[in-house]
Amino acid sequence: MSRTHETDLFELIKSLNKGEKKSFTLFANYYSDADKSHILLFDLIVAQKNYDEEKIKFIFNREKIKSPLPRVKNYLQEIILKTLRFHHSGKTIDSEIRELIMDAEIFHSKGLQKLKTRRLEKAKLLAIRYQKDELSLEILNKIWKFKSDYTDTELLKEYELLTNKITLKRKYQQLAQETMILLKDGLVRNKSLQKDWDKIILNPLMAKKNEPTGFVDNHFYHNIYLVYYERTNQIHKTRYHLEQMLKNFELFPELISEWNSMYYSTLGNLIVVLCATNEIEKAEEIMAKLLSMQGTDFSFVDKKNLNNYVSIAHCNLLRGALFVKKFSDGLRIAKEAEAFISQNVVPLQYKTQLLLTLTNFYFCIGNYSVALKWNNKQLNESIESQKEDDFVFAKIFNLIIHYELGNEDQLPYLMRSTYRFLNKSKRQFKTEGAILRFMQTSLFTAKSKKDIVFEELKTDLLKITKNQFEAKVLDHFDFISWLESKIQNKPFIEILKKKA
Repeated sequence: MSRTHETDLFELIKSLNKGEKKSFTLFANYYSDADKSHILLFDLIVAQKNYDEEKIKFIFNREKIKSPLPRVKNYLQEIILKTLRFHHSGKTIDSEIRELIMDAEIFHSKGLQKLKTRRLEKAKLLAIRYQKDELSLEILNKIWKFKSDYTDTELLKEYELLTNKITLKRKYQQLAQETMILLKDGLVRNKSLQKDWDKIILNPLMAKKNEPTGFVDNHFYHNIYLVYYERTNQIHKTRYHLEQMLKNFELFPELISEWNSMYYSTLGNLIVVLCATNEIEKAEEIMAKLLSMQGTDFSFVDKKNLNNYVSIAHCNLLRGALFVKKFSDGLRIAKEAEAFISQNVVPLQYKTQLLLTLTNFYFCIGNYSVALKWNNKQLNESIESQKEDDFVFAKIFNLIIHYELGNEDQLPYLMRSTYRFLNKSKRQFKTEGAILRFMQTSLFTAKSKKDIVFEELKTDLLKITKNQFEAKVLDHFDFISWLESKIQNKPFIEILKKKA
């Protein structure tokens, strides 16, 4: 289905939940007289899986609907929007404050000054409590508008402080947005990208002496440090900032419902750190809190974002599961991740991350056939849907899995395909090149001399990965440990646990 203005109404209707549809039925009948064409149009769109306007026109002609379809569509959209405003009235702090402001305007128009003042005072207290600075500014504007005396210096000071506070918050949000843009470039594997990240962290706003005190800007301040240290492979430094972010929520628990996406992202990132330090039990405790939020009455967008973080959390639990004491715990965590990915709609960017992690997990425990199944699922996804680093690694991983499965007859073709892809995408770094050369050499090496080839690749990779940018590939897969397992003729997982 192409994305044009013709599909806007279709997408709006498809986004409605059961409660919203029930409210629509009440509103639609209330606003209807003899003309029920908008109700018919609503029912027709609800029944469609893909938007088909020609079919709707055919039915309108058959039912002898006189109103032009564009007019009915516009009217239906207005009724739906009125329905949603009514249905969600007072359900959020924003809507509650705005309704109080509207009440104040009504009281003002009727000359009921005391009622107006009490409404604005209540709205102002709510805005301050929930740190709704923009709404606080709107309230001040109303107070100023309703005043007859414009010499109130205290009100002017309050206005100035509030505008400065909002401006500062916007600056931190803008800086945070710049980090989100850089995240799309993947791991820091060149000096140019390193400079871009350093430029953000050296911004005067990020100086310790300038740490903001507001809830939102303080969260962004620590989150910027969090992603900076994560991308520059300094994971041990992220914990402090995560703890500060959680402390921020503990200081203002009433804001969790208002900023739920920031809260569950903090939980998800804490799982990352705990898994990196092999604190799996603590990580699973945090995971339980994250999963408990799935039962919350979130909006469509918030539910989607929550699934993103649950997906990331599964990835990190799986990585951590490689080092748990009980092997059965690792398999249990893997099965939970598999159930999640099969039962939930996850955006491809996050889905491919989980597919990659499942591949890695099963490979590490020696179940190569299952590893190949998950790797093939990732390779079958569009390259545009995932980070290029991840897709490149899936191509390399594909060679290693087939190597372990003994599929030597397929390897020449797979190597040529991988080489062509790396050349075309200009992603053939030294690490990938060394692995391809190893694969080529190993095909023509006698079994009795394989150890020499493994030793040579290990030596090459140890030299190559001294470069901080080349070392990033080891975040995906521990090639050195895998080679050591082949040289020592020991299970890969055994080598990994000793290193952990």
